[in-house]
Amino acid sequence: MMKKLLLLSAMIFLAISAFSQSRTVYTAIATGNWGSSTIWSPVPPPGEPGAGDDVTIPSTYIVTVASGSRAASTITVNSGATLTISSGATLTTSGNVVVEGTMDITGTCTVLVMMQQVII
Repeated sequence: MMKKLLLLSAMIFLAISAFSQSRTVYTAIATGNWGSSTIWSPVPPPGEPGAGDDVTIPSTYIVTVASGSRAASTITVNSGATLTISSGATLTTSGNVVVEGTMDITGTCTVLVMMQQVII
């Protein structure tokens, strides 16, 4: 009986660990390319923002998704800030996108907002 209880406890722990993702809040601290870890805080960041992360672009900064596919959970573009998505690039979010500044879409690109809302 004790072995079954230990096995069940281990399975529950592994299931919870597999489904819980750490969420990082990324804030732009410079103008630059989304894929560059040097423009993001916390410093040093664990890389660039990903699908489970929240992104904020403060006033005066311009963040560009120049190519490839990028993702975030939520994106906030503050007043005076710019998010540029270049031709051929893809940006996917699973949460809200709030644009109080500028969202500049250049050429043909893809912006996917999954199951939430866009506030412009």
